[in-house]
Amino acid sequence: MAKRNSRYQVACLGVGGIGKTSMMKRYLEGSYSGIYDETVEETYIQAYNIDGERKHIDFIDTAGSIYFPAMREIYITRAQGFILVYSINCAKSFEEVKRLWEQIKSLRGHNIRSIPCIVVGNKLDLENNREVETFDAMAWAHNENLAGFLLEVSTKDNIGIRTIFDSLLEQMGNTRVQQTGPLRMRATTFCRQQFEAEIIRKRAKSRKIREKM
Repeated sequence: MAKRNSRYQVACLGVGGIGKTSMMKRYLEGSYSGIYDETVEETYIQAYNIDGERKHIDFIDTAGSIYFPAMREIYITRAQGFILVYSINCAKSFEEVKRLWEQIKSLRGHNIRSIPCIVVGNKLDLENNREVETFDAMAWAHNENLAGFLLEVSTKDNIGIRTIFDSLLEQMGNTRVQQTGPLRMRATTFCRQQFEAEIIRKRAKSRKIREKM
């Protein structure tokens, strides 16, 4: 990163209703609620040891509807890292992530590869209602040097959530390399495999319950 200090701000950006707040609470508090309440702005502070140093990260959970463009610019200009969230069952939310990334590049382009960023496709539990294909998302991420930092997760089923934040921490102080090789499915595929394994486990558990009845 351009400037090393003991405190970082990470902005969580995306449209409303895609699970940004639920994702934060699932990771930081271990809780989940399917009830949607529109977020105005919430900051979650977490301490970590990064490269042997004590660091505090302010995770800023932003409003899905930022009414003033200047506010979005403030988030993008000040943050030392980003979590860009969309829902796999909402194509419009993915288009918004693309717009957000273009704005980040426009405002921070001189050192864009030194800025930690994770792109998250939430609601993997709604696979049957998918509107954003995994390959399309990965192809875009690859072109933007983000291919290794795109994850599909399920906040509801707690699949892949910790990986988001572990991957973000790994980027602190590091620089993303230029992506020149072929497109490969990496972290996204791993999370989908987790999801499929979890579905199989739940189905097996349901069968055992029915057999005992």
